[in-house]
Amino acid sequence: MTGKMKVLQVSEYFAPHIGGVEKVVAEIAGYLYDKGIGVAVYCGKFKSSKMIDRKMKYKVIRSPLVNLPRLAALSFILFSRVFRYSKISEYDIVHAHNSPSLLAIPKIDKKIILTIHGNYPHSFKYLSKFTVVSVLAGIIENIAIRRADVITVVNSERANEIKRLHPNKKVYYIPNFVDTEVFKPLKINKEKNSLVYVGTLHAIKNVDVLIKSISIVKSKSKNVKLYVIGDGIQKGYLMDLVSKLGLKNNVFFEGIKNSSEIVWYYNRCIATILPSSNEGFPLVVLESLACGTPVIATATNEVVSLIRDKELLISCIDDKLLASKILHIFDKNKKEGFELRQSVIERYGKKMVLDKYLHIYLSLVSKRYDHK
Repeated sequence: MTGKMKVLQVSEYFAPHIGGVEKVVAEIAGYLYDKGIGVAVYCGKFKSSKMIDRKMKYKVIRSPLVNLPRLAALSFILFSRVFRYSKISEYDIVHAHNSPSLLAIPKIDKKIILTIHGNYPHSFKYLSKFTVVSVLAGIIENIAIRRADVITVVNSERANEIKRLHPNKKVYYIPNFVDTEVFKPLKINKEKNSLVYVGTLHAIKNVDVLIKSISIVKSKSKNVKLYVIGDGIQKGYLMDLVSKLGLKNNVFFEGIKNSSEIVWYYNRCIATILPSSNEGFPLVVLESLACGTPVIATATNEVVSLIRDKELLISCIDDKLLASKILHIFDKNKKEGFELRQSVIERYGKKMVLDKYLHIYLSLVSKRYDHK
């Protein structure tokens, strides 16, 4: 073996911003670094980025970014093209996460992987009332797919759709994963009638509908509690809604938490709830189940295969329906934590999934490289 393979991970969002894609990028980068592979992350710049970057064991390169749902992707593309990262040519492989990240990179004679974490054009239906925005997002995705040598998709249904639309492309289904050494059962008591939401506070997540459902549940279970983990553009609106509905003793905004803190909430609460309108393969579901805690979530095909109690699946976003799901889980006495965790370990373990990415990297380069 000769040399040292170098991989550039590209994502508009990265720590300190919190989200599933950010976690996946960090895990892949850390895994490659530990394998002795040269790796860096190219991403957007946020407040406290410098403090975060100093703690990373691999290199992080930042580009300016407008941190707003409708502008982040476009601003990352434009700023990246203006302030070009001149050392891209040093890398053998560019691994872009979601379409805008790939378009932020100028055309180069390097192998390119595109990982699609959700339905990018579809998501804009919830972020903008203008149809043209969703159409533009679709154009961006198609351009990115054409540029990529390999496409990986975290959602099997979406992977099949892309295979059908782009039959000449190499498309692989590689699911999301969870570190079961971090997300695991803890020896703490459950808090009766408690729920946790983990995610961004954007319209697509339907946290407002969730809060309204808590108001309904409260009429039958006065001590219901919802812990909201995360931040986002809707926070002020959601806090006002809690006040308006008289839920200050029931809904608690906990802010952004790190993994070791989130584990406590998963273990402390009766269930995790994720009523999103659009998801690829939400890490929140894997993390909660790895802790042995059941999940109420939108019925995407990946989630359906994970959730054992089908009564916990959300078929449409409605506060009365959500309330019925919450009351159902509160009424359950069955303990199935071990079975929930085992289903995650067997199918979505961190090393097993990350090895698939490494296999693709090695298949794309003509030389064989040193790696542990």
